[in-house]
Amino acid sequence: MSNLIKKLLSNIIYLVQKTFTISICALFIVGGAVNNGMTGSLMAVPFFIVFFLKLKSYDTRKRVFWLLLLILICAPLEWNKPKNTILYPYLNTEAEIKSGWGYEKHSDYYTLISPEAIEFKIKSKKIPPFIHSRNIVVFDKDIRVKMDRMHVSHSEFSTHLLPVYLADDGTEYLIFTDDLFKGVSTGTIKSSALVGVDNLQSSWTISLGNLMSWPMAPAFIPLIFY
Repeated sequence: MSNLIKKLLSNIIYLVQKTFTISICALFIVGGAVNNGMTGSLMAVPFFIVFFLKLKSYDTRKRVFWLLLLILICAPLEWNKPKNTILYPYLNTEAEIKSGWGYEKHSDYYTLISPEAIEFKIKSKKIPPFIHSRNIVVFDKDIRVKMDRMHVSHSEFSTHLLPVYLADDGTEYLIFTDDLFKGVSTGTIKSSALVGVDNLQSSWTISLGNLMSWPMAPAFIPLIFY
């Protein structure tokens, strides 16, 4: 009887360990799917490998279950990322850009320039670092726009979200996130959906994406004992 109990406990512990490992791997794989950083899903590759190695010890029914579960979770997150409202819940929200803002034309899009930046240029007769051209046009009336998609930039080894707004006439305007939030807070951009917002990506996908920083974990261990 004693041997039977030990064997039963041993099997239970084994199953728990195996399920825990494959669950953790699945979690990190999902983290890779939503990661906006430069590495994308690259840091999830080791977890892909372990995940499929662990699947070998399951029967066919359980393999299908785990694979389907992973596909059903990851597919909606990976699908059309620039327009994915799961990642970016503020897509399709409308805004009104007040007169006084301007734009700079690039090859296939326009970059919105804040009134403060335009005023700085006029007063100092210098071009701010983020303005690459003198061809800046100032709006003489308010315009209505809708957040159409999200552009992700990795300039200077940092991740930046730059929303692309679509005007009624089909013109696309890209805006820096800091300028957008400042415009909303000062009232030069009217958007009730963005009042009090400090990030355009959903918080839970940010947290999952941060799992891809796991190679840096050893550097933070000393902080636990500090």
